[in-house]
Amino acid sequence: MRLEAGGLAIDCRYRVIRMWELDAAEIFGLNRPALLARIPLVSSERSDWKRAAKQIVATGNPVLAGAFVSCGEL
Repeated sequence: MRLEAGGLAIDCRYRVIRMWELDAAEIFGLNRPALLARIPLVSSERSDWKRAAKQIVATGNPVLAGAFVSCGEL
């Protein structure tokens, strides 16, 4: 995709990822707390959900905790 505004042009490249095809181990391996809230959307076990919840609580980030709960309700 290319965005142009006046003399500024930005090229954006992206890759579509099917979340349900990812394994929870891939998310944990990235060591990025913001992605932990998406564990319910990937191929995961209940033990992965518990592990993600513990790590999210450890961050102390209420927004991240809310996102985790919202994904789990889908």
